[in-house]
Amino acid sequence: MTNVKEIHTGYGSTIAILNDGSLKLFGRNIGEILALEDYSDRLSLVNITNTTLKNRKLLFLGHHHALALLNDRTVWG
Repeated sequence: MTNVKEIHTGYGSTIAILNDGSLKLFGRNIGEILALEDYSDRLSLVNITNTTLKNRKLLFLGHHHALALLNDRTVWG
């Protein structure tokens, strides 16, 4: 993977923020923490199409959760 700005990891999940602001992820999807509208694990990189997460300022992955501080100062999780 190229053009990676940041990488965030949680319990079995990884999200990469690319230089253009797009998000790619893979890993366990316990409780739908990967924001993909299902509970299936991802064994290869996929694009996050959740438009809410594209407006994030900070992103955190935990054991069974993900949190994002959005640009409007609200929290997604």
